[in-house]
Amino acid sequence: MELPSGTEKSLIYIPARNLEHIILDTLNSLLPYINKNTQLLLVDDQSTDQTYSRAHEFITQQNIEDYCQLIRLENQAYYGGNQKIAYRYALNNDYQYIVMVHGDNQYPANQVPEILKLLKDTNCAFAYGSRFLGTPLKDGMPVVRYIGNIMLTKMQNLLLNRQLSEYHSGFRAYNLHFLKTIDFESLSDGFIFDNEIIIEHIKRDYKILAIKIPTNYSAGSSSISYKDSIIYALKIIINTISYKFSMGRGDELK
Repeated sequence: MELPSGTEKSLIYIPARNLEHIILDTLNSLLPYINKNTQLLLVDDQSTDQTYSRAHEFITQQNIEDYCQLIRLENQAYYGGNQKIAYRYALNNDYQYIVMVHGDNQYPANQVPEILKLLKDTNCAFAYGSRFLGTPLKDGMPVVRYIGNIMLTKMQNLLLNRQLSEYHSGFRAYNLHFLKTIDFESLSDGFIFDNEIIIEHIKRDYKILAIKIPTNYSAGSSSISYKDSIIYALKIIINTISYKFSMGRGDELK
């Protein structure tokens, strides 16, 4: 699928930390979509391996330096903090759209054009790739993660009066016209950032849409530990309930 045409600038953003074993696969899969109007930003979160140098070498070899920006952090920003840096960069450099693709190649690079086209055609604020529009168990999602995801999604849909197919996908894209109205700097620097920013979109009744993506839990993919998953789930429950009660007993979310 080709990227949408037009003069608007889009940014493909890769958060990366200690991914020397897979970062070249990710970059190579994104290569067909990098050009003047759809550029690349990689934010290396204080990797202790060769992630940054391998990415730099790849970009030089492919002669795409004019369309790529590498940021190497001296101090670890963590997952949410890494995203804040990327969104600040996009806003400061006049991009209109940004799509996040994890550096571990877990999410489908070949669907970058599709998710960007969805943003542009519908003028929605936020679009995400949903594994739960497909067959996540058949595609290899661990049963424990599947059940946890389903339960958290049902809980959030009930309390937030929404019908999202999932809240936890890392394949997501933002219309920066809407994102600039959200104080994302005040959100968590940790994994919970992804969920908090969805709630911020819901607070403003911004349009949220999804595309179907496959589930990929290959050997090179990374994910948070089960201990961190429990902490993440508890924070989601607390944040969602807190927001629901902040709306007032008689108020209903749109």
